[in-house]
Amino acid sequence: MKKIITRGLVSLLLLILISGVARSGDRPLQILPLREQARVVNDWLARRLEVILPEIMRREGLDMWLVICQEYNEDPVFPTLVPFEALSARRLSMLVFFDQGPEKGLGRFSVSRYPIGQLYRAVWNPEKEPASGRPWPPRSKPGSRRR
Repeated sequence: MKKIITRGLVSLLLLILISGVARSGDRPLQILPLREQARVVNDWLARRLEVILPEIMRREGLDMWLVICQEYNEDPVFPTLVPFEALSARRLSMLVFFDQGPEKGLGRFSVSRYPIGQLYRAVWNPEKEPASGRPWPPRSKPGSRRR
């Protein structure tokens, strides 16, 4: 008898909840257009990069953090660090974060051919770099000077 009453009460509560959800569905869903979604996501990303990431890096004792990705084989954290419009890494992409101290904040750039949105400037220019096609100089021979 007790089980029947309990089941009846649970069923009644579920019906009340479902009817409340059905009523709230009378209002149309407000979904932002893609450009507005991009603006909101990018504003939050800029804030995370300026406020949260420096705090985490200092707390954990990191002076520099590299996120290295290949095209369509991104680091799992990559999508959370790039603008809304960046769908994937290009060829070989590296995000570099370095702590410049509390007064200057966090420095960041992309070691890739192209900048990533407005947040990461590109520091590799293939026209000015060696013809090897790599974003870093080739290994020097032992005893030779570095550039």
